[in-house]
Formats: sequence, structure tokens, C-alpha cells
Amino acid sequence: GYLDGTTSNDGEGVDVWLGSDLEKRLDAVICTVDLDRGDAELKLMVGCTAQEKDYIERFYNEWPCMGAQIIEREL
Repeated sequence: GYLDGTTSNDGEGVDVWLGSDLEKRLDAVICTVDLDRGDAELKLMVGCTAQEKDYIERFYNEWPCMGAQIIEREL
């Protein structure tokens, strides 16, 4: 989904990945680079488990012209 009241590089709201962890803490961001579009974005990761984070990172890195790196928040 998107974070209401925000705007990212693509003109849409800041992307949010909402995971299944019941605490729903913002504990990481994922930085994505899209070489086709020539842009980079930070997407928020809220309540994502380790398995969900791995899946999301693989999802972006499997695209030929995209790359992604998760940056974990130290709690």
C-alpha cells in the first residue's frame, strides 16, 4: 500500500510493505533502484518477518533492471 499524505519520486505515495508481525513496527526500509525508469525509492517495511523481508528483497532483485537492498533498523 501507500502512506497517505506523502509523495515519492514516482508521484505516488510512499510505498509500505505491511507484514504479518503483530507488533507492526517500522523496523526496516528497502531501497530499490529501477534502471528502466532511472529512479530509486525507499519503501517502508512495517511488521515484516525475516521470511517476508527475504521474499520482498528477492521479488525486486529478480527483475532484470531492478535491484534492492534492505536496511534494517536497530531496535
